[in-house]
Amino acid sequence: MKSIRFKLLCLLILVSIDQYSKYIAQSIKFREIIPSFMNLSIVENPGIIFGIFSDSNYYFKSIFLIVIGFITIIYFGMLFFKSTLPKYSMLCLGLILSGSIGNVIDRIRYGHVIDFIDIYYKEWHYWTFNFADSYIIVGLFGWLLNDLISCKKNLIT
Repeated sequence: MKSIRFKLLCLLILVSIDQYSKYIAQSIKFREIIPSFMNLSIVENPGIIFGIFSDSNYYFKSIFLIVIGFITIIYFGMLFFKSTLPKYSMLCLGLILSGSIGNVIDRIRYGHVIDFIDIYYKEWHYWTFNFADSYIIVGLFGWLLNDLISCKKNLIT
């Protein structure tokens, strides 16, 4: 039971960081954070990560993306709350889950996701993103890397 409370607390902290950072970013609107490298710049992203589906005019897109978000939350939530996985996998799943929750909250509240971290070099700009996106990408990368390492270990032995 302690483990479940700890996991819930971790999720709550990560989702709170994401939501609070979006709140602060919306009040600031724009600010140069690191000259010639990073701005805080608000973008309303109606699509998914990297702006995929942003230009789609599909009438039920927002509802569809919320449903997909809930499916993701249920799937990764079930994996996350299993106690048989190694700690590193739990960390990765917790990141994916909290990022998914943060972005679904935005979709329900605003109909889009609030992105605000703008990384750039001269005229080139990376996709604008938020903490939830970072959680998801880091979590997925770590989870896949862990699986690759586990597979390699199993092939060697």
